Amino acid sequence: MSNLGRIIRDILDNESNGARDLGALTETRTVQGSLSSRGKDFNDFYKFRLRARSSASVAVSEFQRNVDLRLLNENGKVVATSQNPDREEDAIGRTLEAGLYFVQVRWGRGSKNSRGNRASQGINRTRYSLTVSPSLSAAPPDPNSPEGQVSAVTPPDLGNTIPSAFNVGDLTGDRLYRATVGGTDTADYYRFNLTRTSIFRARTQNVTDGNVQLELIYDANGNGVVDASELLEKTDSIETPLGAGSYLLGITPQPAGARRTTNYELFFGSEAVTDLNPTNDPGEIPGTAFDLGSLNGSVSLKQFVGTVDLRDTYRFSLNDISGVGVSLSGLAGEGRFSLVYDINDNGLIDAGDPLIWDAEGSNFAASQVKTLLAGGYFVEVARQNPQSNALYNLNLTATRVSGLNPIPDPGAGLGTATDIGNLTSTTTGRPRSEVKLRQVIGSRDSIDVYRFELTDQVNTFKATLNASGLSDDVTMALIYDRDGDNFMDLGERVGDRVIPGDFIGGTFLSPGQEDKAAIEKTLGAGTYFLVVTQKETVENTVYDLNVFAQGLTGTYAAPDPVTSGPEALFGSYLGQATPLQINGTTYSQFVGSTDAKDVYRFTIDGTTSQNMVVKLAGITDKVEVRFARDLNGNGMIDFAVDSAGDVLPEFDTNGNGKLDQDEGEVFQPSLGKYFGTAPDVIYSPLPPYYDAAPFFNLPIDNGWVTSVATDIYAQLDPGTYYIEIERAGFDADLGDGRSRTGYSNAAYTLTLLPA
Repeated sequence: MSNLGRIIRDILDNESNGARDLGALTETRTVQGSLSSRGKDFNDFYKFRLRARSSASVAVSEFQRNVDLRLLNENGKVVATSQNPDREEDAIGRTLEAGLYFVQVRWGRGSKNSRGNRASQGINRTRYSLTVSPSLSAAPPDPNSPEGQVSAVTPPDLGNTIPSAFNVGDLTGDRLYRATVGGTDTADYYRFNLTRTSIFRARTQNVTDGNVQLELIYDANGNGVVDASELLEKTDSIETPLGAGSYLLGITPQPAGARRTTNYELFFGSEAVTDLNPTNDPGEIPGTAFDLGSLNGSVSLKQFVGTVDLRDTYRFSLNDISGVGVSLSGLAGEGRFSLVYDINDNGLIDAGDPLIWDAEGSNFAASQVKTLLAGGYFVEVARQNPQSNALYNLNLTATRVSGLNPIPDPGAGLGTATDIGNLTSTTTGRPRSEVKLRQVIGSRDSIDVYRFELTDQVNTFKATLNASGLSDDVTMALIYDRDGDNFMDLGERVGDRVIPGDFIGGTFLSPGQEDKAAIEKTLGAGTYFLVVTQKETVENTVYDLNVFAQGLTGTYAAPDPVTSGPEALFGSYLGQATPLQINGTTYSQFVGSTDAKDVYRFTIDGTTSQNMVVKLAGITDKVEVRFARDLNGNGMIDFAVDSAGDVLPEFDTNGNGKLDQDEGEVFQPSLGKYFGTAPDVIYSPLPPYYDAAPFFNLPIDNGWVTSVATDIYAQLDPGTYYIEIERAGFDADLGDGRSRTGYSNAAYTLTLLPA
C-alpha cells in the first residue's frame, strides 16, 4: 500500500462507519495497525461477521505504548472491554450470536510507555498486532452460559439503595436477571454471598434504550453507603477473584440520571477456586500464621488476598543455615511481600526481629538467594489497596549451605576463638597446607574469631577473604593480644601521638565493590587472631577464608638482637646489643608485635675518622631507625628534651659533617616522646627514607619515598656506635570509618661496610 493509501486508511478507520472489513470470520485473522497521540488517529475500528452463533476471541499485542480493546455489537453497544495497565496484552473472549461486530483498538489512557514515561513525555506512535479468531482462546466457553442453560428471571422489588438491595443469597453457579433501570429508578442493587474464594464474573447484555454500568461494592462498615474505599470496580464487565463474604452488585444508567428507562439482562455468577494451597485461608497475624513446617527444598502456595482478607501470614523453620529464594506472582498491583526472622523464637514479630525482605509491586522475584540462619521465620503477603483482589502464587526454596567449617560456629571473642592450629608446623618436612574455612556472619552472629600459632622466628602470612553478593559491610582484622587479656585493644590517637593497640592489619569489603580482599604481613613467632565482622546485623553473609603462613629463611642474627619487654624499651638494654661486623655481612631480622626492637653495635678503632655506609633494605613495613652513641654511658639511647618533655631538634650547626659534643648528638630526632636527658641520637630517619647522593655531610632531608632502601652515610670518629631498629606505631581506617591503631611488623636486612 502506498503512503497516501495508509494515510487515507488511518483517517477512515478512526470511526466505526469506516471500519476495516475483516469479512466473515471463519478462520483466524491477524492484521497490523498503528495509533498516534498526535492528529486524529486515536482509534482504529475493524468489523467482522459471524454467520452462526459462535465463540470468538480478540487479542491485541506487539505494541510499544499501552492500547485498550473493545468489542461492540452492530448497534454500537459495548459487549466487552479489556483495559490492562501499561504494556500488558489485552484480550476478550465471548460466545456471540450471529451478526455484525466491531473491534475498537484505542490509545490507552493514564499509563506508561515502554520507557516508563507518561505518553506526553515518550512514544507518541505505536504499532500493534490484532488477532481475531472464531474459536474462544481468551477464556473457555462457559457451560452455564445465559443463552444456554440459565433462564432469565425478573427479580421482584429491586431496590435502588443498598439497604433495599435484592438478596440473591449464596451465589453458586450462574444467574441471569432481566430488569429495567433509569428515570426515577436511579439504580438497581443485588446482594450476594460467597461462601468460599471464587472467581466472580458479571456482565450485561441485550441492553436497549440506553447504556448501563456495573458497580461491585463491599460495604465493609455496613452503613448502607458506598464509601470511597468500598467501590471495588466500576466498569462494563467484571471478572475478578473474591474472598468469602457478602457483596453488592449495582446497575446504574449511563449517563447517570438518564430519564429514559433502559432494559438490560444481567448475567453474573461465581466459580469456586479449587486449587488453593493451603486449602484453609492463612491467618493474618503471627499467632494464627499457617505453619509450613521445616523448609527443605521447595514449596508452592496459591492463595487469595484482597478486600475481605488483606494479609496472609505463613511460618516456617530452617533446621540448617540455608540459601532461601523467593518468587511471588499474580498480585497485579499494590502487593507487598515481607520476610521476618523470629530471632528470639517467641512466635511473635517483635521490634528487634530483623526484616530480611520487604518488597512492593505486582510481582516479586528475589534478585539473589539470601542466606538465612537456622530458626523460625514469618512470611507476609498483603494487599495495600483494599479495593484490589488477587490470587497469588508464592514459591519458597531452601537449600542447605554446604561445606561450613569449622563446626560449631566460631566464638565472638578472643577468649572463645576457634583454634585453627599452628600454621607453620611441618609434616614429613613440608610446610603445612593452606587452611580453608567457610562460615556465616549476620543477624544472630556478627563476629567470628579464629586463633592461630606461628612457631618459626619470622613468617610470611596471608589471609584471603571472599564474600560474594554482599549486602552489608564486612571487615577482617589481624590482632595480636599483647597483654594477653583476651580483649581487643584498638588503641587511640591523642593529637599527633599514636597510642598503639592490638591491631596489625586488615581489609574491608563493601557491597557493589570487590568481593575479595587479603591481608599480607610479615609476622614473628607468637599467637595471633583473625576477626571477621559484619557491620549490620540484618543480612547474613557466607564467606570463605583461606589462611596460609610459611617461615622465612635467611641469615638471622642469633640470638635475637635484643629481647622484648620493658627493659628493651626503656631499660639499660645496650649491653644486649648484637655485634656487627664491618665487612659487608648481611643480617636478616624482624621487629613487630612480638619483638619491639633490635639493637646492634659496632666499634671503630684507631685514632682517625672513618666513612661508613649502613645499608637497610627489604623493609616490609614502616619502622623507626636510630644511629647513635651512648655518650653518658647509661646503657640506653637518650634524646634531648625540653622542660615539657618534647624532643629538641639539634643539628650539625657548623656543617662539618658530624655531630660535635657542643652541638648535641641529635642529627634528626625520632618522632614521639622518649625518656632521658642526654642527646645521644646521631641519625634517626623514619623509613622508607632515602638520600640519593652518596656523601657524608648530610643535610636534613624530610623526603619520603616508598619501597626504597634506606642507606645511612656517616663520617664517624673512633668509638662504639649503636643501630636501633624499632617497630612503629600507626593508625588506619579500613574504609568503614573506624580508626584502629597498632604496631608495624617488618622484616629487614642490615649490612655495615666501610666507604
